[in-house]
Formats: sequence, C-alpha cells, structure tokens
Amino acid sequence: MTFRLRCAPLDPCKGFPDEGSWHVAENIWPETAYFLLNDHVLEPRRKLHHGRYLPIDLTDLVSEGENELKIVINRHSTDRSTFSFAVAVELVEVMSHESIIKAVNRQTIPSEKSLDDIKKALAGPSSANDDDDIVMTSSSMIIKLFDPITCAQIFTLPVRGQFCLHRDPFDLEMFLETRKRDHPGWPAVVDTWLCPICRACVAPQHLVKDGFLVEVRKVLEEKGLLGTRMITVAPDGSWKVKEEAEEQNEIRFPALKREENDANVNSAAEKSSEPAVIAID
Repeated sequence: MTFRLRCAPLDPCKGFPDEGSWHVAENIWPETAYFLLNDHVLEPRRKLHHGRYLPIDLTDLVSEGENELKIVINRHSTDRSTFSFAVAVELVEVMSHESIIKAVNRQTIPSEKSLDDIKKALAGPSSANDDDDIVMTSSSMIIKLFDPITCAQIFTLPVRGQFCLHRDPFDLEMFLETRKRDHPGWPAVVDTWLCPICRACVAPQHLVKDGFLVEVRKVLEEKGLLGTRMITVAPDGSWKVKEEAEEQNEIRFPALKREENDANVNSAAEKSSEPAVIAID
C-alpha cells in the first residue's frame, strides 16, 4: 500500500464527474504552488526533469493517525491568469493476478442486461414528442471480437471499463500481461490502467466482464468460428457473423503495393511505346 499526491487542472464548470475522469486527468504541478505534508516540504516531480509531471510519493511521510497537508499559493495580487486545480491524495493498493481475475468475474454484466442495453441503444431515445422530433437510429451494431492489443485472435475473457462508451471488448489476460512494469515480476505501473481502445480508466475495480460476449464466444467455438473478427447485432437482439470483404482480409504491405503499382505503370508504358502497325488497303 502506498500513498501519492496528484494535482490536475480543474474545469470549474465540469469538475470531475466520476472517479474515472480523475484517473485519466493529466498530472501537473503549478509553478506557484508549494506543498507540505506534516511540515515536510514536498518536491514536485516536474516535466523538465522527468519528461512529464509525476505524482509525489507520500508513503514514507504518512504517519499513523492524523496527517496534515498544507498548500501554499505564491501569486502576485495583480495576477489574474486562470488558476484552477484539484489536488488529491491517492491510496494505491496492490492486487495479485488471481485476485483481479476473481474480482472481474464478480463484476459481470449479465447477458440479458448487456443485450437489453444494446437493443435500447439501437432503438434510440424515447420521447413523448416523437411525432415532432426527427430521431436518428442505427439499424444494427457491429462489435469487434478480436483483441485490440494483439489483433491476432478473439478474446478469451471479454472485458471493458465501466467508463467506456464502446461495446468492443479486450481480452483480460492479454491486458494484464502487457501492463508496464518497472522490473519483471513487479506490480504494474499505476498509470497504465487505460483502455486500449478509448483510453478510459480501466483500473481493476472498474473492469467489467460482458456476459453476452461470453455467450457469443461459446457459440462461435461450438461452430468452429473462433476466427470471426466481428458480429452484427440487430435491433431485436439477434446477432450474426459479419462477413468481411476479401480484400479487407488480405494483408498488403506498403512496399509490396508500391512494387505492384510500379510494375503496372511500367507495363502500361511498354505497351504504349510499342509501334502500331496500320494496314492500308
């Protein structure tokens, strides 16, 4: 368990509506702000020395019982520039790989609810004045099944974050294995818990498993279709494999494309340079 201090720009009109928005907020240390914890001066880890603004580790300065954090702002009375920041002390806990898996399994969205949410999204907003409003709805929803980290195979355990607005999942095991660590075997770096699709906060407590996609994978496995990249979900909740165009499945390297284009151009030039024989009767 560790403690750290973070400071982030604050929009007074929006604030931080949820924990996820705070987690993904950029850390920054104002030049005119000074921090003390239990009368110990804290040294901000600034961008000039670390490449980016980093949180301040408070672990060794926190004592049992009451602790006092002081913030001193040294600004001239005539300074009217925008100065709006939020400060928080974060408690960072370490979870084992197994405990994260168990926690996510407990945070499962039932298949019925997940599918019902999709159907509601496809139906569009309901309103008492539907006769007067033009409502734009989609006839279907496409969900990508291949893990976005490897792009090589379908997920094993489909998850996304509570704050993610998309339905596309990523594979939990692959996500955990690819988190940045300072040293092999060490816990993952705190600030790497971001969705590989939308960059929203996906810390372990905010990860959810999609029960509907678990069932989709089971059906595909029974039919020998685990190579399926996408499915299409209809407004009535039915789904089917989305067939990809042949040219989309084919991997073409840029260098190979250039060679083929050059060959086509040269071939066309050679044909145009051949003498034409005109027979005159």
